[in-house]
Amino acid sequence: MDMYAVGAMDHDGNGSNCTCMPMPMGMGSMQMTFTASSDVTILFEGWKVTNAWQMTLSFIAVFVMALLYEVLKTLRERFAAHTRSKSFFSLQDSANGKSVPPQRVAMMNKLIQTGLQAVSFTLAYALMLIVMTYNVYLFVAVIAGDALGYFLTLNYRPAELHSTEGGDHCH
Repeated sequence: MDMYAVGAMDHDGNGSNCTCMPMPMGMGSMQMTFTASSDVTILFEGWKVTNAWQMTLSFIAVFVMALLYEVLKTLRERFAAHTRSKSFFSLQDSANGKSVPPQRVAMMNKLIQTGLQAVSFTLAYALMLIVMTYNVYLFVAVIAGDALGYFLTLNYRPAELHSTEGGDHCH
């Protein structure tokens, strides 16, 4: 047997000749080539797609997730730029009219930035896992949603991020 013929072997035991990667004991197999099937599980066992209507709804959901990722990223960047430019601005406590201490404002800023980063990071990894289903429709939904989100938020990004040098390499 040719060692390069592994992709055509029956790894999942159901007689199919899929290009799959074998998984340990009873875990089935993992799709390793793009497919245009409307039969896919997305992220959770409860999000199974078995027909064209479910794929259409899933495409829309994934598209919106990717668009929201770009919106969140822009919000995070704008908030960070705003807090850098204002350094420690004072807030008024509406109950007694006193200023909120700068350390408390800084801590609130850090908590907000951390929350935005956590949500953005979670969304980015969920999108990565969706792409790893190797489903063409879902891949297109991620790319198109991200592209539209980037286009819609481009004018709202902080000025220092409009540079053509460098870039967004990780997320």
